[in-house]
Amino acid sequence: MNSLELEDYARQIDSAIAEARALVDNNSAASLTRPEAGGRWSAVECLDHVALTLEKYMPVIRAALEAGKNQKAAGP
Repeated sequence: MNSLELEDYARQIDSAIAEARALVDNNSAASLTRPEAGGRWSAVECLDHVALTLEKYMPVIRAALEAGKNQKAAGP
């Protein structure tokens, strides 16, 4: 994976965080915690799942981003 791909992943993560914040800021607690029809997860349950997943994988992602930066700084 090259540094451009890693930078793109970092931008995607930042964008997802901004979208999650907007979702929370623009909806009531009742609507965020209401499960979807058919037993599907509520918005809060989805966000919790994403947060737990990122908590587990962010150290790996950060290490890869840092390695990509170091590789880019060292040159080809």
